[in-house]
Amino acid sequence: MSIRFTNTPGNSESSEPAFSPDGTLYFTSNQSGKNEIYYYSDKQAKSVQLTNTPGDGESRGPAFSPDGILYFTSNQSGKNEIYYYSDQQAKSIQFTNTPGDGESWEPAISPDGILYFTSNQSGKNEIYYYSDQQARSIRFTNTPGDGESREPAFSPDGTLYFTSNQSGKDEIYYYSDQQARSTQLTNTPGSGGSSEPAF
Repeated sequence: MSIRFTNTPGNSESSEPAFSPDGTLYFTSNQSGKNEIYYYSDKQAKSVQLTNTPGDGESRGPAFSPDGILYFTSNQSGKNEIYYYSDQQAKSIQFTNTPGDGESWEPAISPDGILYFTSNQSGKNEIYYYSDQQARSIRFTNTPGDGESREPAFSPDGTLYFTSNQSGKDEIYYYSDQQARSTQLTNTPGSGGSSEPAF
């Protein structure tokens, strides 16, 4: 059976859980009046707010690298970008700087530490990754026609799964390195769809 873990005050909610490498639970919650990143402190036996996004900005969608760096989406610059949290500076630092009116969100980190995310900088949603060697974002998926791809997630063995509507509705796809292409995994009956892969 399911057991409730968080008990968010009032009418506020908690969502988008992610675990740090040391097993600490991080999540998005609006208990401060807007979305921020929280973590659960075993010592204090309560949720603790980590981010304090300036102005009307919000922060959400935590994701961890294997070496423990916390990445998340925030709109504190005026549009969605990927940020990371610096423990040394005790503050959030902008990581992506999407060209033009484009935005970047939904970070996911591969087991070898490469940051993947969704971005619309090509004019539609696609999966991108950040190349340290080239110091820039590189488009990974090239969804056929008017289709889009979003919501990257990695399995423990390093396989990239994501949501795409290239079949005409949302389904889960995975990227095969051997075939160097995306393969549809789910085939949801009727008019239903499948999305938001997670491990």
